[in-house]
Formats: sequence, C-alpha cells, structure tokens
Amino acid sequence: MPNVKTIDDGLVEAVQSGDQAALGHIIERYTAYVGTIIWNIVRDKLSRADAEEIISDVFCALWYNAGRVREGKLKSYLSAIARRRALNALRSAKQ
Repeated sequence: MPNVKTIDDGLVEAVQSGDQAALGHIIERYTAYVGTIIWNIVRDKLSRADAEEIISDVFCALWYNAGRVREGKLKSYLSAIARRRALNALRSAKQ
C-alpha cells in the first residue's frame, strides 16, 4: 500500500517549519474537538474561560512540540495533550 500523506500530516510538517498559517488551519479544524474533550473533563469544576485557556495551551504545545507528532497521529496527539492539560488544571484548582 502506498504511503499517502494526509492533509493533517502536511499541516504538521508546515508547523514544524514555523508556518503560523498552518497552525491556524489546525486550530480551525480541531478547536471544537479539543474543546469537547476538555469540557467533558472540567465541566462544572472550572469556568468556561479556564477551559478556553486550556484549549489555547493545547495548541501552544503543538506549536512548540510539533516534531513529536507522529505521522497520522495529530488527532491522537491533540486529545492526549487536551486530557493531560485538563486534568492538570483540575489538580491545580483543588490546591
């Protein structure tokens, strides 16, 4: 089977090269997905503003760590970062 590069893979490669427009496309494409994951975790425990800040943190993490995203795994990477950041925010809020 031939190695077919997905749109996401091309966007990740562009982000790795410092392309801010590519990051913008990823943000447009995945904000609702990332937001749903985060909101399902923080729901009644944190404010909407806190959830939105976590969403921003997820995409900042992508910008600085795009080289860690394996081919075909952007969505998995974003969901793992979203879950981790949301859980960390809950832990911080309890302290």
